[in-house]
Amino acid sequence: MSNSSRQPARTTVRLAAAAIFAATAAPVVAQTIHNAHPRILLDTTTLSSLRQRAQANTLEWQSLKSYCDEVLPGEIYPVQGDPWGSPPNIGSNYQGIGYLTAVRNLGMCYQVLKSSNPGLANQYGDKAVKVLRVISDPALFSTFGGAGDGQPCHDSGYGIRNYGVAFGIGYDWVYDRLSGADKTRIIDAANSWISALETPNDAGGCDYAKRVFPSNYHAGYFHAKAVIAMGTYGDNDAAPTEWQSWLGDFRNEVRPYFNQYFAGGGWLEGFANYAPSSILHMSLPIRAVKTATGTDFVNPTDGSPAYRFPVEGALYPMHFSWPTRAYLDDRDTNRSNGNVDNPPGTNQTGMFVHLLGALDYYHAPQAPMMRQYLTEVDAATDGYSPADEWERFLFLDPNLAPKPVASLPRSYYASGIGAVAARSDWSTQASWMSFRAAPYIEDQDQAEEYMDQGSLSLVRGGTPLLVNASGWVVHEPGGTCAEERVYTELNGGLDGSEFSGNGRLFNVFYVRRMNGNTVAQQYGQWRNPPNLDNPAAGPQTRISAFEDAGNWVYTKASHLEDMYRPYAVNASNPLLVASWSREILYLRPNRFVVLDRTRKGQTGFDQFLAFAFPANPANVNVTSGQKRLTVNFNGQFAGAMTTVYPQNASVSTGPLFPPSYTPATDWGACTGNEPVKVWQTRVRPADQAQDQFWLTVFDQAGSASQVATTSPLAVTTGPVKGVVINGGSNTQVVIAGQGNQDAVLGSAFAYSMAAAYARHILLGVAPGSRWSVAANRSGNTLSVSVTPGGNLVASSAGVVDFVVDSDGVVRSGDTVFVSGFDD
Repeated sequence: MSNSSRQPARTTVRLAAAAIFAATAAPVVAQTIHNAHPRILLDTTTLSSLRQRAQANTLEWQSLKSYCDEVLPGEIYPVQGDPWGSPPNIGSNYQGIGYLTAVRNLGMCYQVLKSSNPGLANQYGDKAVKVLRVISDPALFSTFGGAGDGQPCHDSGYGIRNYGVAFGIGYDWVYDRLSGADKTRIIDAANSWISALETPNDAGGCDYAKRVFPSNYHAGYFHAKAVIAMGTYGDNDAAPTEWQSWLGDFRNEVRPYFNQYFAGGGWLEGFANYAPSSILHMSLPIRAVKTATGTDFVNPTDGSPAYRFPVEGALYPMHFSWPTRAYLDDRDTNRSNGNVDNPPGTNQTGMFVHLLGALDYYHAPQAPMMRQYLTEVDAATDGYSPADEWERFLFLDPNLAPKPVASLPRSYYASGIGAVAARSDWSTQASWMSFRAAPYIEDQDQAEEYMDQGSLSLVRGGTPLLVNASGWVVHEPGGTCAEERVYTELNGGLDGSEFSGNGRLFNVFYVRRMNGNTVAQQYGQWRNPPNLDNPAAGPQTRISAFEDAGNWVYTKASHLEDMYRPYAVNASNPLLVASWSREILYLRPNRFVVLDRTRKGQTGFDQFLAFAFPANPANVNVTSGQKRLTVNFNGQFAGAMTTVYPQNASVSTGPLFPPSYTPATDWGACTGNEPVKVWQTRVRPADQAQDQFWLTVFDQAGSASQVATTSPLAVTTGPVKGVVINGGSNTQVVIAGQGNQDAVLGSAFAYSMAAAYARHILLGVAPGSRWSVAANRSGNTLSVSVTPGGNLVASSAGVVDFVVDSDGVVRSGDTVFVSGFDD
């Protein structure tokens, strides 16, 4: 998208906006819901398998039955009474989650023992009925304006993900234990919730915008509406209409949207926040549809598009977890909740239980690897945040044999949210990267997705080198204070300081308009969503190239400038970031070359690349014109950063937040003397020209002495720049054209270097283009010339990869060299 077309307008996606995907909308075909109960998740085949597991007295069954036995004599707290209950008592806990857990656990126990031990089963079923009676109290639904827990409009309808799902599944699973009055009561309550959320009623507290997707509010509504319609079908006069409405929404809007914008999985509200539950809410109803109707939306047989999110959403967390298995990429909103032992981002074993269940149910080939991965996550986190008992019993098939995680690919590309992960191997000490570039798609009113497009994070094992500052700073101690700082940083108004509304938290390119020492205009990225009606008129930010060649991974993010604040183009208020692309060449196992091409909007603006470290980096003397920093964290060497271009750059480092800084929105959590958990380095060019070519090398070697030396490539002819990376036994040369982000290198060039056996990687040529390489040695110098035409063929990502030995012999496809190059 050209800069002149950038507009500050905002677009949203609502289920009511049926025209969004009208061009590709699939016709709504009625799906017949089975008459028999249970029909949601527990079909005949599944129940038979579960009853066999109970007969075998598996550990998962023992745990589930123990819960059911424990709560039988306990009290059920009223909805607006004492909210917190733990076995033997049952309470709302957070907005109904306690009731939902009880209904599903007790309902599962009832169904499993219904034929083998009906007396005990009926006790479980009757206890579940009592819970349903409590949460369907008609007094809760007399008005939509109620602000209390258990009322449809409380917190804009948040509770439908718990109360609504409990109504639908509870009605189905303990159907035989419900009286006629119970059925009427539950149906009335369920219909009240759906009606409230589907009727604009802002004055009463029901915010219709919360049905905007993707968001956790929509996900909970999506799940609840499906199971209410399917669970009460046949008794509920409103169910047929609600069922057809849900099907229409799914086929015409949800499925095409998720297939496009969540291809490859992921979620954008934080994996230490709403992501785990939202993935479940957008996946589990699809499995329920299959058991209730026989229709498989994931592996369809009727020629309709497959809804791949339940499978791809399960694969994503494996690839975006740190090598230790203990921590998940901490982008977007993270909540500390005062948890010292398990910082935000700690992998939740309960989430992986559900993800394994999805992969296994849909016969995904990765299911055995996920079974092993779950075991490793459980060990790494000491079983942090376990699944409910019914989930472990349903989703963990004891007959599923694990397979080594190492058989998974070493990189992953989620094209929908533009996320790339890559690692050296699947060991717990591997090097790992995470990168993201795409338009902003999460519900803007909730602002859970952070503005970090183009930001890179790097970790070796459990030792981070580049951190996602927005997640890292909320770790204890001082996590709650840091959450307020992050909120002000991302959502505050312009106050002249750096700390309000400037989005300084990320490893990206920044341009500032200053008035002396005062910030004159908010900078950083903004929430710029895709234009659903006319994608070409919206932001063009995207992953434009991705390739894993084994020894290296290459990815490119284009038009990142479209993610910056969409100011009007005029003399008094010019664009800050006029152009930015970022290319990453990951040279396995430990080296990362980051190439940025930028243009700032005006000569006088301040520009810099920002990189966030978990500790204060140390300066190291290197070859003139370059700057190097090394980072040690928690007694471990984390790695090094070397600036190669621009030459003679200025490098400054300081705390991201000074210890004494207290945000203007402080809710009393900041003491004014907080620990520094993130140090930000800013790299500025010496010449301050508008157009800049940046080349930065990150090395995650095991020690400072193992960090490779770097030097700018000695170009003799042609419009290219590059770097020579010498790691002792292996040397790598990376070359790229000097043009802007859309330029394609097509001309000849030449360079010289010290004679060495080296891999040469040329970036940014036309995919499939042909090249020839000639080299000769004179003394200790190699002269290399590259010209268009020849036998070397560029890859689909526009990369040419060749080897020149120390004698000047070009050795394309040298498998002996390749096999030993990662050592």
